[in-house]
Amino acid sequence: MGKVLVDFQDIENYKKGNKCGRPGIEGACYFLDKETLVKIYHVFYKNRITHFSDIIDSDIAFPIDILLYKDTNLEAGYTMKYLQGEKFLCGFSDKILISDLKKAYFDLKKKIELYRDIYMQDMSLVNIMYSASENKFKLIDTDQWYTCYNSNIENLKQLDLCLSYAIFKYNASWVSLSDDKSDQLFDLYKWHKLGHTTPFLEVLEVLEKELNEKYGVKAKNIADLTPKIYKI
Repeated sequence: MGKVLVDFQDIENYKKGNKCGRPGIEGACYFLDKETLVKIYHVFYKNRITHFSDIIDSDIAFPIDILLYKDTNLEAGYTMKYLQGEKFLCGFSDKILISDLKKAYFDLKKKIELYRDIYMQDMSLVNIMYSASENKFKLIDTDQWYTCYNSNIENLKQLDLCLSYAIFKYNASWVSLSDDKSDQLFDLYKWHKLGHTTPFLEVLEVLEKELNEKYGVKAKNIADLTPKIYKI
């Protein structure tokens, strides 16, 4: 762990590795080996500072080595552990058990509270993954994170915002079509659409309650969150 000086040829050699996913706005990731990735920035900015290369976590892709360009001493990229999981840009997989999803959420919440003084900048659906084999959420793209006292509260709000969006947008989009505009579930949906934080666990629990009381469905997995009358 530390800072590594690189030149143009080093960067070109990194780019010969297999790409991991699509290039992002900031840069592109390449495999160094089966367990390690390197992210190379498109542009080397003067004020970019990557933190927390001294922290190791099995579920968060903290930086390992920071790459500095020899001629300018600007950050060219960084290496990180390769974390496996699926992104849910189009919602959660139908097969995921709701009980598993709740447990995975609780575990990630504990981890966010553990790093309570780290502001997790750019937490979004692009940077949150779910590993079904481990039943855990994984966080990637941590190079914008920085120290900020008691920022775990804001981090949890952003996490809830992301996960609730995935549920309402894709797995329970039928809520927007509901005839009952006065029930608790629709109130949560309206609150979410206005851009306010809707606690993810509350969204799941109210969904389960509504499905049971109105449709006689005891939801076990994500697929059950859509009543048959709303399924295409």
